[in-house]
Amino acid sequence: MYPNCEYCLKNNYKKDDYCFAGQKFSVIKCANCGLARTWPIPVESGEVEKFYEEFDDYNLLYKNLNLRKIYCKKILKIINIYKKRGKLLDVGCNIGVMVKESMNKGYSAAGIDISNSAIEFGKKYLSLSGHLFHGILSENLFLNKKFDIITYVHVLEHITDLNAEFEKIKKILKQDGILLISAPNYNSLWRVLLRNKWYGFSPKQHIWQFSRESLEKILKKSNFSILKTYTRHSLDHEINFSPKGFIKLIILVCAFIFGYGDNLILIAKKT
Repeated sequence: MYPNCEYCLKNNYKKDDYCFAGQKFSVIKCANCGLARTWPIPVESGEVEKFYEEFDDYNLLYKNLNLRKIYCKKILKIINIYKKRGKLLDVGCNIGVMVKESMNKGYSAAGIDISNSAIEFGKKYLSLSGHLFHGILSENLFLNKKFDIITYVHVLEHITDLNAEFEKIKKILKQDGILLISAPNYNSLWRVLLRNKWYGFSPKQHIWQFSRESLEKILKKSNFSILKTYTRHSLDHEINFSPKGFIKLIILVCAFIFGYGDNLILIAKKT
């Protein structure tokens, strides 16, 4: 049956069924605390590294490099409000676009990713040798270092054990350091309207379907204090002067006003 909820440990869920890119799956949402997850589990924990090594999404990311750069620059503008300089670690860095853009803004940056192919690609094509590392946060690579900023840019929703991950983060984040998480927003207006076509599902990869409330709750449980939570639109929603573009603009404005954009961006610190 279903596992107990990661946050409240209850086992009482509401289930919604979907079909994304021909794959049938469910999102089960805890009736007690609201934390939602994809079901069945996308990838068993022992097969995660193999899956992402074979997934080969870094070539597609490189083809859309300018879009990724734009998104990372927006993230860095938010980071700059809280930390104008310092050591930054991007977890799940893929080919290292966030690392590269952070260095361009004057941060000392490093990235870690479970896909060795993506790491080697970034070293070669983004000239990031010495800044990108293959592995996961549970390994000893960074355990003797402290960072001012740790980022999870569309990564946390892929991680099986959230509570354990936050404990690792606290070991290497400075006392006055900040944690930035961006993730798809399950409570977005776009998800309601697009249903099965919503980009944030990715049922082969995304274990968790966060809302603003559920992400804040699980961080507070791990003794982080929330500094700010934003919602914004995805760069996939191109606006133009066509009738369709005008409709998208109305949706974007409504999502912005009421906080139902399809991207969550959360800033937190240790308490």
